[in-house]
Amino acid sequence: MNPIGPIQWPIQIDDSEVRQFELYYFEFESSRYVVGIVGDSTDQPIPLRIESACIFGHVFRGLKCDCGEQFELALEEMIQRNHGIVMYAVDDDARGHGIRMHFELYEYRQHEGRHDEREIFDDLGMELDARDYTPVIEILDYFDITSVQLMTNNPERIEVLTEAGVDVTERISVEPEITEHNETLLLQEKEWLGYQTSYQSLDEWKTQFDEQQKQQEGEYGYILTYDHATIAKAAFFDKKPKTLDLPLDNSSFTTLLVNFEPPEHVRGEVDKVAVLSQATP
Repeated sequence: MNPIGPIQWPIQIDDSEVRQFELYYFEFESSRYVVGIVGDSTDQPIPLRIESACIFGHVFRGLKCDCGEQFELALEEMIQRNHGIVMYAVDDDARGHGIRMHFELYEYRQHEGRHDEREIFDDLGMELDARDYTPVIEILDYFDITSVQLMTNNPERIEVLTEAGVDVTERISVEPEITEHNETLLLQEKEWLGYQTSYQSLDEWKTQFDEQQKQQEGEYGYILTYDHATIAKAAFFDKKPKTLDLPLDNSSFTTLLVNFEPPEHVRGEVDKVAVLSQATP
């Protein structure tokens, strides 16, 4: 392994201080990494961020994922501490599938009108996460880093480093604000990949809501609001509890009860939310 560097590079995030990072370029058989170090790498444990490339989030500042925001939050934390190492996996777009597949993924999603990422990956014959962290271990060995504070929401990264003999002394959460644009992806990552975030998933919200509704009379069931988005949006944005008629073909559901407050982040994505509907006696 013969990296290019170091290159001295000043970095500032928003109104943070300007810090000098040492940048290195590593090339492996099937992957490339850019590594940035600020402060003393021998002072361990050292904050570590493994950043998978994302053409949409990092370059075009897209809102459908949180990649750009996570990267900036991690760099900002390192700048504040004047201590840390970031590894940028150049070829890891779409969780290790590359830029071409990343474009195909979003093209398929938009043309087919599909939102379930797990089904889309299955249809395209792709693993949900194909990333290989072997280069990360080799880079840590190169810099004699044996103890880290890992900046991640992904528990798999903790397992990989621990199994390789790296002492992960702490997990530092990197959690941007959830929005109507990134809600679908972030909640699916939490449910299917086990990401450790504080966002309330749809299942968690429904469970909590069920508990609150146990005292209600009558039978209740869930319907998806996708086919009734206009009605559901009007109900969600009206702060007063109310009952609305729904033009449902299924006679077992007659009304939409909006006597609850959904999580703030679901307001703009009501087609992903299950709402309570009253069944006929």
